[in-house]
Amino acid sequence: LPFTVSDLTFSWSLTYEVAKGDVVSVNLVGFTLSSASSNEIAVDLTGSAAKYFSATWLQSSNTLKFLAIGEVPRELHVTAGVLKSNAFFTPINGISSGTTDYVITYFKHGTVVVAQPIETVSVVPVVLESAISFISSDWPQAITYGGVANVLQLYPGHAFTSFDIGAEIIIENSFYTITSVDGELLSLSGSYIGSRVLLGSPLVSIF
Repeated sequence: LPFTVSDLTFSWSLTYEVAKGDVVSVNLVGFTLSSASSNEIAVDLTGSAAKYFSATWLQSSNTLKFLAIGEVPRELHVTAGVLKSNAFFTPINGISSGTTDYVITYFKHGTVVVAQPIETVSVVPVVLESAISFISSDWPQAITYGGVANVLQLYPGHAFTSFDIGAEIIIENSFYTITSVDGELLSLSGSYIGSRVLLGSPLVSIF
């Protein structure tokens, strides 16, 4: 009947255990609570739900929320009765069986994630430094981009080793101190200010 105080009965059964803190909610479009003085109102329950849930009416969203206050066994058929004394009114225009949807939602407060061992790992390379050189037919217009100003790339088979770290060298009348030797890469204490070398030209000597 339209806009009439009525008993309400809800029932459900879940195939897994409901844990404390989980929520089952029912959206009751058009229903109102006559004693609603705030947005959240406690609702008295009867039936088996009274043992496992507390109920709250959310006025702003027309939702009846059932909060689990303890563990609920899996596949337990739960019945929640809401008596007329709670003063729930049916929608003003009644309930249309064909056009009104009442949505039931289950919110899981927490769950256990089963760890799976990692058997294979694909390595993804990460580029930390890069350099690119553009060579034009006109040598003065050669452009270099990126790179590290204090790292020189030597020819393979050079004579420098880690024992040379800390040694002072001269390149085109400028003094530098070797800070590391890593393969063909020679790191200096300061930025290289000598001739620009592209593809091994010009040949620059180190003393």
